Amino acid sequence: MDYFLLVVVIFLAYIQNIFIKQGNKKTQEHANANVVFLFFEVLAATVFLGILFLFKLHFCWTTFFFAMGFACSFSTCIFFSYMAIKTGSLSLSALISSFSIIIPALYSAIVLGEKFTAWGIVGLILLFASFILVNTIEKDAKFNFKWLIFAILSFLGNGIGSTLQKAHQSKLLEQGIQANDYAVCFQFFAMLAVTVIFGVMLLASKPKDFKLLVKKSGAYASATGVANAGCNILMLLLATSLSGVVLYPSVSAGLIVFTFITALILYKERFTKWQYVGYAFGIASVILLSI
Repeated sequence: MDYFLLVVVIFLAYIQNIFIKQGNKKTQEHANANVVFLFFEVLAATVFLGILFLFKLHFCWTTFFFAMGFACSFSTCIFFSYMAIKTGSLSLSALISSFSIIIPALYSAIVLGEKFTAWGIVGLILLFASFILVNTIEKDAKFNFKWLIFAILSFLGNGIGSTLQKAHQSKLLEQGIQANDYAVCFQFFAMLAVTVIFGVMLLASKPKDFKLLVKKSGAYASATGVANAGCNILMLLLATSLSGVVLYPSVSAGLIVFTFITALILYKERFTKWQYVGYAFGIASVILLSI
């Protein structure tokens, strides 16, 4: 059952990138389109999670405080992930974000005592090699440093958020609490806080074409939010039953493979020869990290 849920998580993580890319295509000529999209994404996630929370009313302060930390890291992740996909390659943005698995994986190994295999160590080496190669450019080519900054900030937000999810589950287990009972509570309060953050950003930006943006990308934003909420709940559940050094690399491996294929076929993205090599190293690294 755990591995079936793992496949579902990979699919939900994958379709989020597709919905974001499609929403971008619809609104790329509009200013402040990102804030409108992200607000409706987190609003949809909050409504979805609120309905689930009504059927599972479990609350504790440990969960609440971890949820607030997650809200900050998640806000950073989705904002800069959106900007990275908007300003650069879908597949390379997904790859860099997927590298964030190293943060919760190292936390699981160093703090929780979970062990890397020998293949996992090789995977770490390939991971760093991949990061260097996918950011190489041909002679006289112009590199998009703005995209790289966005991708790195998304990487940090995603990695810290995943680590907080793992730490929350471990903390509740230490307290003798059934951690899975609080998965929906964790995500609901986190998304509620994120909705407030992006609501303030939306009011501050005062987009003049608000109704048009909602019409063009509202459906994609809402679908992204629901997929994200489902993905994060399942990640919390799996964090109690699967090792962190297996869970996070496995999700990343599946995500970058599907996103890479989609980017090549659907969006006709093309890369330099060294970026292809780096991408292959990236796929190999997360596979080896999961062994």
